[in-house]
Amino acid sequence: MNFFIQPIFASSFILFKNLNLDNDKIIKEFEALSYKNTSTVYENKSYKSNSIKILDEIESGEKIKKEISLCLDTAIKKIWKYNVEHTLVNSWVSKTYPNCDSNLHTHKNFWLSAVYYPYSSGKFKIRFESQRPDLTSYDVNVTEYNPYNSLYWEYEVCTGDLIVFSAALQHKISLNSTKDIRYSLAVNILPKGKIGTGDGTLII
Repeated sequence: MNFFIQPIFASSFILFKNLNLDNDKIIKEFEALSYKNTSTVYENKSYKSNSIKILDEIESGEKIKKEISLCLDTAIKKIWKYNVEHTLVNSWVSKTYPNCDSNLHTHKNFWLSAVYYPYSSGKFKIRFESQRPDLTSYDVNVTEYNPYNSLYWEYEVCTGDLIVFSAALQHKISLNSTKDIRYSLAVNILPKGKIGTGDGTLII
């Protein structure tokens, strides 16, 4: 039997490896930041930097912005094929102690999100979960999980990784099962310039 699979309306994340950054220096800058608990109910949740403009405040901020922007240009224009510029808006650091994770969430009011990892023990993970009703409406047995039938997808990050994805995609920090503190930098992104046509035209 001949057949082919045509992915349509596919969710995805784009992974960039080994950003040209001084990871050791950046970790030290992250360690010096002030943090607050992200949950008032549960103690075993990640902490978040007090500032959401971290890249405007730390010494390595401009260098990080430049590297992330280069990756975003590739993702937006060469992979997703959008004809638009972008702007980095909010940026913050998550600090996740051993045996802690974060709540599942999206980033409303934004187009894309990106997460950079200056260090990974080899077991730090990010988790994405599906919102597709064809996957979540029925609990069907699966013989082998793949991108077509998975309710969630976990990726084990490495030092120097950058992951870019839709800000509307549900995601979370997976449980930190190591003895190390997990630091990650998150950035929210908007398109820049003119988007849309007719009465839907918008200048951002």
